[in-house]
Amino acid sequence: MKQNNVKDLYNQIAKKYNKNRSLASNDVTEFPKVIDLAGNVNGKHVLDLGCGIGKHAKVYIEKGW
Repeated sequence: MKQNNVKDLYNQIAKKYNKNRSLASNDVTEFPKVIDLAGNVNGKHVLDLGCGIGKHAKVYIEKGW
């Protein structure tokens, strides 16, 4: 399938990345530890930069960070 632009190509790659990432053991090992290590960041600014699909940021937002 020919891509018309960079956005289309990125979206295609992102879908595959998201699927593969959801199958990785990191969601069971790394992800909970990173959240724990962040500690209490209430009232502080958090920057989740360039790290995948924003799963960490979603958890931070849900925790009110």
